[in-house]
Amino acid sequence: DGLNLFEELHGYKARFFVPPNGPINNSLEPIAAENGIEYMSSPKIQTEVLGEGKIKKHFRYIGKKNKCGQTYITRNSFFEPSGTSKDEVDSCLAEIEMAFKWKKPAIISSHRINYIGGLSSSNRDKSLEELKELLQKIVKKWPDVEFMTSSELGDVITKRD
Repeated sequence: DGLNLFEELHGYKARFFVPPNGPINNSLEPIAAENGIEYMSSPKIQTEVLGEGKIKKHFRYIGKKNKCGQTYITRNSFFEPSGTSKDEVDSCLAEIEMAFKWKKPAIISSHRINYIGGLSSSNRDKSLEELKELLQKIVKKWPDVEFMTSSELGDVITKRD
């Protein structure tokens, strides 16, 4: 239903899917594949809930394929400035640098809580300022950097035109 609603609202089918945060059962993957999802977001170590208190751990990496032919895209950089005293800009830049050092794309995780202002406009304003700083520093340090959507990255990884 969610994928149909997405298409209705946006006028095109979703190809990338971020499952709910936390443990899930992988029976979601074939259903997503049947509905056009080619790329799945996943943590590097995914906990699959099997039921009756049982779990299974799965190791994932950028470009790994599942049984349905979907490609996993794992995040390797994190930018979560909301409610932290940590220097998120420098921390994220260090993670991006590590990804580039190993010839990997930098896939930044950042949640909407950082950018909404319904509960705290100062939180939104601070996070947006830090995002602007992060983006400016990325472009300055790596002038040939390319920004793209998750689906575009999936196409690059799978060499799809």
